Amino acid sequence: MDRSAQVLFLEHARSRLPQRIQWAEELAELLSIGIDSAYRRIRGETALTFNEAVSVSRKYDISLDYLFKEGNERVEFDAGKPIRTLADYAEYTKRVVDRMLDLEKQREDLHMYYAAMDFPLFYIYQMPEMARLKTYYWARSIIGIPEFQRFVLDDFELPPEREAARQVVSQAYAGIPGTEIWTPMCFYGTLKQIQFLWDTGLIKSRDLALSLLAELDMLADRLWAQAEAGRKWVPSKNAAVGAPFRLFLSELSLGNNGVVLEHPSGPRTFLSYNTFNFIETSQPAFAETTMAWIQQVCSRSTEISSVAKAERDRYVAKLKRQVESIRQYVVDDQETLL
Repeated sequence: MDRSAQVLFLEHARSRLPQRIQWAEELAELLSIGIDSAYRRIRGETALTFNEAVSVSRKYDISLDYLFKEGNERVEFDAGKPIRTLADYAEYTKRVVDRMLDLEKQREDLHMYYAAMDFPLFYIYQMPEMARLKTYYWARSIIGIPEFQRFVLDDFELPPEREAARQVVSQAYAGIPGTEIWTPMCFYGTLKQIQFLWDTGLIKSRDLALSLLAELDMLADRLWAQAEAGRKWVPSKNAAVGAPFRLFLSELSLGNNGVVLEHPSGPRTFLSYNTFNFIETSQPAFAETTMAWIQQVCSRSTEISSVAKAERDRYVAKLKRQVESIRQYVVDDQETLL
């Protein structure tokens, strides 16, 4: 095992702890070794065993790639538990909440960069009907959970853990400084989901469909307010008074949702997969590459937060025209622009 890699690996683990924690004592307790043995491992004089490295990796959520010279080429991701059942689906919700609570604790030193193919996941939790739609659509159409095949969206209510998650995630997200890149297609996927459920009879009530579209109009207005104030929207205060916020408009097709969290303890990267789920890694080189991609997209985008009001107005109006197109489809069966 490369000595310098081990030292960096343990230094990165140490950075995940509050300064008041004595690192050698913490490591000794974790690995069930003496203090002197812990110091030798910290200095790289004694190699970590495989089981010890795994224990550190799991405890502090750090990729084992730190221990290999070829770590820049190999990336280990956490994809969460496979989702096949209702219990697995509830575990996915818990994973989202746990991540957001963890980020909330670090928010003063954190910055979230989000390149959005679809509007960012966190906004779903601000909207009760939208949270209901996404929970139902993902479970029925994407995962294929049998229980969701038996009823339409009108008959579905959010499970208690999802309703509780809405409050936690919304509050945590509002407190994290962020830079987001949106495109003209950020509403497209959700609007097509609403159209699909309406066409197939899985939304029976016109009022429900219109409520979902009204929430998208509200989201567009909130996005405008966030960009104008340079602050995130705080639902509990019904105002853009949260953490610092920058918004960029890109005309490029992004291809996926990508997030990089910058923090003194090291970066973390999240990528979307399977429509709604996410994989994550703390591998530095991968975060660096992803961040370079985000910066490149930013350089070819227009910042519309605090400045460029005319461009911001045009963008929000375009999102609302897309929403109106589906609204007219639902109300009058008019052909859509999408």
